Amino acid sequence: MRAVLLGLILLFFAGAAVAGAWPRGRGEAFLSFSQSVSSGTPALLAPDLSFRSQTSVYAEYGLTERLTLGFDGAYGWGPEADLWTGLAFARWPLAETAAGDRFAVDVGLGRRVDSEDGSDTRARLGLAWGRGFEITWGQGWMGVESSAERLIPANDSLYKADFTIGLKPDDDWMLIFQVQGGLYPKADPLVRIAPSLVRRLGRHVHAQLGVDTTVTGERSYGVKLSTWLSF
Repeated sequence: MRAVLLGLILLFFAGAAVAGAWPRGRGEAFLSFSQSVSSGTPALLAPDLSFRSQTSVYAEYGLTERLTLGFDGAYGWGPEADLWTGLAFARWPLAETAAGDRFAVDVGLGRRVDSEDGSDTRARLGLAWGRGFEITWGQGWMGVESSAERLIPANDSLYKADFTIGLKPDDDWMLIFQVQGGLYPKADPLVRIAPSLVRRLGRHVHAQLGVDTTVTGERSYGVKLSTWLSF
């Protein structure tokens, strides 16, 4: 029973923090709306620009037990330019080991529109690994999400990898720590740390408050507030 409960927790919370290696259950949906402000965080897909504010939406839907469809979009604005990005994706599991390691792959297609440089088509291939665990302080998970993306006709390649570890000490709270890394054209390698705290507000609603700062790359500090909805 404990293993079943842990699995159910991971299916929701790993998915809520961007599902990675865990598929969304058939007929289940998840929405996340986020607003972030910063001292000039280099934007993903445009690290040569500094956006003071960014609004994003993330959605997932379990079409079958093995196929999850989703959308990841954002709008950032600042002193230099505005940027719209959107990506539709499909994800399915590859394998699960006896030790509890899970692997999944995803493919995505979308657009990137820069108010100064025009628009590009986005083509992405992603690979994720995840594993649940249980310790004295509660239940949790860890995972790595990596992706390679191509912008057309810009002919630029972008590479990204995030490491996430989460802990759920009780039914109302969750702690998340994430290290975000990326290699982008016309920019130095970017590494950012982003801890956050999640609070359950209702049966289907959670709120997330997070901060972030760069470790390598242009120095910046930011704060983010997100609302998670599941149904």
